[in-house]
Amino acid sequence: MKNHCSFLMSTAILMGYHIILQQKLKIFNGNAQVALGRRIGFYRFCGDIGRGNFSRVKLAIHQLTKDKVAIKVVDTSRLDAKALRMLSKEVSTLEAAFHPFILRLFEVIDTIGKIYLVSEWIPGGELYSRIVDIGVLEEYHAAVIFYQLLIAVKYLHSLGYVHRDIKAENILMINEERIKLADFGFSTQLINGSNQHLDTFCGSPPYAAPELFSDDHYVGGPVSKTNIRNKITKDLSRKCN
Repeated sequence: MKNHCSFLMSTAILMGYHIILQQKLKIFNGNAQVALGRRIGFYRFCGDIGRGNFSRVKLAIHQLTKDKVAIKVVDTSRLDAKALRMLSKEVSTLEAAFHPFILRLFEVIDTIGKIYLVSEWIPGGELYSRIVDIGVLEEYHAAVIFYQLLIAVKYLHSLGYVHRDIKAENILMINEERIKLADFGFSTQLINGSNQHLDTFCGSPPYAAPELFSDDHYVGGPVSKTNIRNKITKDLSRKCN
């Protein structure tokens, strides 16, 4: 009987050690996956979507829900003060906005040297790529996109934000007739109301409003609307090779 009890105790101890070892191996494997850049938090990376100067966008899958997301990985160690301010404004704008025509930010994961912006994944890619691959927009599709952009910008202005860099590269296609406005790196909040004067030259010159070139300052709202008009005009008329 005594030997049997000793055997049971030894077996229980061994099982306990085995469970602890499994847990430690799981933690070690998880940390290794993070260190190797294969996952962050509950998200496992499964491919690249795009790349910028100090960031890259990866496709990832949430390990519990199995939902696909897009994660913008920003190397903050390489950013200067101006770039850090732009990143902060981008996050602030996306956190404030909740709209069907604006890219949704799910969460921000801050680590040493890197920030991960987890947003919804839009399978259709950029409007610009669509134009390059297929050609200029038909008038009907341009009108549909134009309408959605106006609604999105009106909503942003109602919150006191302006985008300041609306172009085909920053418009994501859910399908042929549904879009999401993205890339809020040049966005800013109007503290003193919609008529507040801004003096930062930003955005892309081919789409920019004339007052950005001719004046020392400009009003954010009208600049965004000119941004949209110039974008649609170019998308309807230009030929992309």
